[in-house]
Amino acid sequence: MSIRALLLCPALLLAACGGENPSSPAPAADDTGTTDETAVEDTGAVDEAAVDAPAPPITPRVYSVAIMGSNLHVSWKLNDTGLSKVYLLRKKNDGEYAIAYTLSGKATNIHDSGAYAPGKFCYRVQTERSGLKSELSNEMCRTL
Repeated sequence: MSIRALLLCPALLLAACGGENPSSPAPAADDTGTTDETAVEDTGAVDEAAVDAPAPPITPRVYSVAIMGSNLHVSWKLNDTGLSKVYLLRKKNDGEYAIAYTLSGKATNIHDSGAYAPGKFCYRVQTERSGLKSELSNEMCRTL
């Protein structure tokens, strides 16, 4: 390579001396001042699985637990559509929650004949769509 070519093209001069081409981007420095010289190519591709993944249903809300006769009547608001199931969970006194009823995806209330005096009964609701479950609703309680 001639000296004239090296003088006319600084990039060739750097390459000839073992330097880097100034037109290539500098490696990025992290917070510690070190550089990461690994290159990641941005292909612009979109992760189709993440885009098409269905979201779980929006959490329902229990808004009423009323004494009706010798039992309790529970009502809730569904905050989503296309639901396949509604689960009503119940616990008595200081017990654990368990599914008391599995209902259609459009159910918004039920007369709970399994709640009988004496006792404090607490309820939560959970919905399901496409195999995905919502978070559990708020808790609402009533004593018989």
